Amino acid sequence: DHHLKTHLRLHTGEKPYSCPTLPRHFVQVANLRRHLRVHTGERPYACTRCPARFSDSNQL
Repeated sequence: DHHLKTHLRLHTGEKPYSCPTLPRHFVQVANLRRHLRVHTGERPYACTRCPARFSDSNQL
């Protein structure tokens, strides 16, 4: 099961997803994708009240 494998990585310390630019490694591919926005400048999340855009929905 995919979710179990991902969860077990938290216990084993396995971080199979690596940033090609920095020496950073991630447990989940989604976390790597979010991190890569630092390098690409992508800001897909827009505020509905002003022109501000963000790389992570948690920044809204």
